[in-house]
Amino acid sequence: MMIQFPQDFKNNMKVGEKNRNTKSLYIGACANIIKIIDIILASMETKRGSLPSLKIESRTLCPPELTRLETVKILERLMGQGCISHISVLDAIAEWQYAILDEKNSHTLLIRANGGNLLEYKKFLIGRDQGPIKLLRKDADGDFRYDSKKIILNKNTDSYRLLEALYDCGNQQGFLSYKKIDVELVKRGADKKNTEKEKMKRIYNIVSSNQLFRYAKINGTPIKNELPDGRELIETLPSRGLKLNNPTL
Repeated sequence: MMIQFPQDFKNNMKVGEKNRNTKSLYIGACANIIKIIDIILASMETKRGSLPSLKIESRTLCPPELTRLETVKILERLMGQGCISHISVLDAIAEWQYAILDEKNSHTLLIRANGGNLLEYKKFLIGRDQGPIKLLRKDADGDFRYDSKKIILNKNTDSYRLLEALYDCGNQQGFLSYKKIDVELVKRGADKKNTEKEKMKRIYNIVSSNQLFRYAKINGTPIKNELPDGRELIETLPSRGLKLNNPTL
């Protein structure tokens, strides 16, 4: 069976593609993401041990308080977080996004979801505050997340201490002086250095020699000192200090 979609559905999807990288639909919308997660988890509980793919009706997956396009974007985000590995439409040759945007009919979706990742992501969303969503965040366990993805970094290293110092103590622009950085490193358990040369060398090794960006990894891949807009995540201001560029999503 081929699903026929009117042109305005295709136009809506083009709008969705245009906004894909801005994540504007997610600002302040953690509760909405959690609603979708709960729907999927409830379906997993009901059909435990049956099929590798869950069967969920598109109408069930779309809470009345969300637009169809918002539901599509949230599902795409869950796929990006590793919570969902695949979505398709049962007995239909069409993109799953179109099936959700079809408000006149309900279509059966096949969804492969990772329950553990869904629960972990839900916990992260519940634990965060209600402020703007930042690219880099620290969760309740002290772990950093980059675009909500957990960064694996040993907390007993100077790399972690420096990142935490910048995150916790930087001013509104993310700036922290070299002098203050050294104070915060020692406060967090780093060895005390006696000379300015030794202090600067340590900071240089962490950032400029890429200690931090070799050891901090997401899914086994080292993170890069580069933002989507081309700026550096940690920017060096010669003779002044470091600046953590942490944009709002």
